[in-house]
Amino acid sequence: MKRIQLVSITIKVAVFCMLLSTINGVAKADNPPFTVKPGLFDQAQPDNLGLTIAEGTETVTVFQPDN
Repeated sequence: MKRIQLVSITIKVAVFCMLLSTINGVAKADNPPFTVKPGLFDQAQPDNLGLTIAEGTETVTVFQPDN
């Protein structure tokens, strides 16, 4: 019984902390943690966003869903 109460209290504290962090404004839209130079990415080129691949770059497929 005490274990169930402890889990319940832990969940309530975790939810409270998450709500508090959103109210406190941890990540405000008007003050982002970083910015990207306008025009850096070309949205018209979805394959590479207009960026060139660095010489010697290697790729590895980690997951490929079945069709």
